[in-house]
Amino acid sequence: MEKLIKISLIIAVAILYNTTKGAAQSGPVVCKITYDYDVSGNRIKREYKCEATWSPADPLPWSDHTIFTTVFPNPTTGVITGTFSSTIGGDAGGAMITVSTMGGITVFQQAYNQITSSVTIDISQQLSGQYLLTVAAFNKVETYVITKL
Repeated sequence: MEKLIKISLIIAVAILYNTTKGAAQSGPVVCKITYDYDVSGNRIKREYKCEATWSPADPLPWSDHTIFTTVFPNPTTGVITGTFSSTIGGDAGGAMITVSTMGGITVFQQAYNQITSSVTIDISQQLSGQYLLTVAAFNKVETYVITKL
């Protein structure tokens, strides 16, 4: 039992060390445990490895990864504000925002083609519960769960 606790503690320290180390690399890090076996099938080596999945020459993997930078307040009493990560309209094209119940009934839908950086959505007339806010823009689709109080 004592040996198991020591092994668990070592793994936890290794994960914590590599998580902070990965944050310092400023990019996504993939961590995994690898094993080596001898010809009889006995495990002879166990290694914890973390590798960055991009190089500084690559475009930043997190740039423009979301359509909305903020969706607030959540939970809401009815009025939701969404702030786009880039300006909608002009050369960027438009956006389609849909709010639906968990059962798939659409309660709000609007297309935005004019140049804008944020939108306000009013679902104050809807019943309390959870709703799916789906936004399509920049050739992407994202869905957020909104709780109406």
